[in-house]
Amino acid sequence: MHDETEELMVGIPIQEKIPLEIQVLNRRAMEMSSHGNYPEALKLFSSVVFIAPRFARAQYEMGRCLENLGRYSEAVERFDKAKRLDPLYSQV
Repeated sequence: MHDETEELMVGIPIQEKIPLEIQVLNRRAMEMSSHGNYPEALKLFSSVVFIAPRFARAQYEMGRCLENLGRYSEAVERFDKAKRLDPLYSQV
């Protein structure tokens, strides 16, 4: 069985807990992104990383939104930050 909470924990040390508000914002941002609403997803991911800057998955997803919006240099910065936070993203 796949646990969505576990998926949200990628990029955050196990001792750090993600507040429920961040989980909700991140989930909503993922939904917006999956439907191609990158401007709205970007706003939500921006809120997530403002509150939880060590959340590598949100940094990465924010980079994907920026990439889809043609904002490539900003996207690269987010991808690099995700890589620094979690080696899982080193293949980006």
